[in-house]
Amino acid sequence: NLLYGSLNFEDQREGRGFSKTINNLNIGLSIKNLKKASFVAHGNLLPSGETPSRIIIEGDYNFSPAELLAKLNLVNINLSEAGPYLNVLPFSISSGRIDNTDLAVKFVNKALEIGGAAHLKGIEAKREAACLNADIDIFPRISYAADINKFSYSLGFSFNDATLKGIRYIGSATDITGRLELSKDLLKAEALEFRALDSTFQLNGSLKNFSDPYLTLTLESPDLGLDKA
Repeated sequence: NLLYGSLNFEDQREGRGFSKTINNLNIGLSIKNLKKASFVAHGNLLPSGETPSRIIIEGDYNFSPAELLAKLNLVNINLSEAGPYLNVLPFSISSGRIDNTDLAVKFVNKALEIGGAAHLKGIEAKREAACLNADIDIFPRISYAADINKFSYSLGFSFNDATLKGIRYIGSATDITGRLELSKDLLKAEALEFRALDSTFQLNGSLKNFSDPYLTLTLESPDLGLDKA
């Protein structure tokens, strides 16, 4: 076992200039009957605020057949500190944090699977004039088969009381609640509710085949004021 250690991580690739230190790092490892190794590791990221960030990893590795099962929990991770890795996104994130995650990782037969949930708080995301403020729950389902180089994914986004500003013609949408599903060549809205133009709306629909898009939308409002439309 390793107790009260520290780990320094630096990434200078492509001018990222990212560095982080994990303190109070504890690692435990046990081997059972030369068939399985169990491990747990947890530590604190040096905080920029008052509440420390934590990383917790625990799982099992079976030697024969080779199989890795692990759980990953991130607590209070400030997204602004991961800026160099967020630059690949088509929008900027100016504030927000990962409140906690409950992610399961599985690697067997040269195939990697990741699933679970990540809970984000106080997100502010911007693209041009548009700005989204929201708490978002993300439900990833990611798989990669190394032997055939096949990657697949789907992401569920659950919004609760979000606000989107800077929308052309209508200004803003508030009280956004509902779910979006994103996968390869498909974006789907399920019972996405919001308020705009002093009215309540519910949006259902999908956008298929991003290279040659096909859009289907259903927009309903029980109290639409036509004088505002």
